Amino acid sequence: MGDVEGNTTPTGGETVGGFDRRTLMKRAAVVGAAAWAAPMIIDSVTSPAAAGSIFPFSTSTPGPYTQIVGAAKVVTYTLKGGGGGGGGGANGGAGGTAGQLAGTIAAAGVEYTLTIVVASGGGAGGTTSTSTAGLGGTAGSGYANGGVGADGGATGGVAGCGGGGGGGASSMKNASNSIVIIAPGGGGGGGRAGGAQAGSAGGAAATGNAPASGVAGSGTAATNGGGGGGTGAAGGALGSGSSIITPLPTAGTGSANGTTTLGAGGRGGTGGSHTSNPGDGGGGGGGAGRFGGGGGAASDANPPFGGGGGGGGSNLATGAASATGSSPGNGGGASTAGGNGSVALS
Repeated sequence: MGDVEGNTTPTGGETVGGFDRRTLMKRAAVVGAAAWAAPMIIDSVTSPAAAGSIFPFSTSTPGPYTQIVGAAKVVTYTLKGGGGGGGGGANGGAGGTAGQLAGTIAAAGVEYTLTIVVASGGGAGGTTSTSTAGLGGTAGSGYANGGVGADGGATGGVAGCGGGGGGGASSMKNASNSIVIIAPGGGGGGGRAGGAQAGSAGGAAATGNAPASGVAGSGTAATNGGGGGGTGAAGGALGSGSSIITPLPTAGTGSANGTTTLGAGGRGGTGGSHTSNPGDGGGGGGGAGRFGGGGGAASDANPPFGGGGGGGGSNLATGAASATGSSPGNGGGASTAGGNGSVALS
């Protein structure tokens, strides 16, 4: 016979069932390696946009998620929006807290999918101790985005600090929109002026039982140039600032309010710039929600003033069996970003 692996016995070797010991050991190693597989992880959501039916489920990582809800499942939820960012500078205005809603969604009788968006908090206003203006804080993202904080005013002296960005709105919805729950974001705080004048605080988002309105941002137009943002009940009003120029420059007011379509917060007004005097602080951005808060105003005055706070957004809870509002207290302090939103389901 020719050389056949199974019938060949090396010198000094031993055959077992027609195979030598060495061949058996090799084949056992191959079979053992092929038989092992990595364990599977079942029912785990590891990233935004992942889908699953996992109860309880909770996260504070901003982004989109989906959850499949069984026909007989009663959902207990807590949903929180993004906090407003604090205005730049040691005495920048504090960002407004977001709104939080908690309650239940009754069993639907049919399986459905909840699409969830967890919002991020607004960015902190930029600080400065030079003639270069502090930049406005970034807008919080979410189902609807907060308003961008405005830059401080540039100057030949010390420039103004930037306003904080408004917090984004978190949401839960089904495909038919018969369930729509929106936890709004807080308004951004106003930036400190170059002369160390304090920025005004951002308004809190709606914290009452839905539907409820957000709170106007702080600021007194006649004295410190910081007009408050809107209440969020139907799109926040713009802030208004004081000025040594008549009429007030376009850069001194907040931009458009939120709308019923997106509920975005209004942009803060840019601080006034001066040739030699310190610059004014930038206005805070409005918080997002069912309706967004208006942007806080800035000043173009001498002496300079801190920026006004943005208004908070309003909330909504269509299709929920209950929706109790509360304050999570996640607004950012001076020069500090607002806290992110979150969701918890069981």
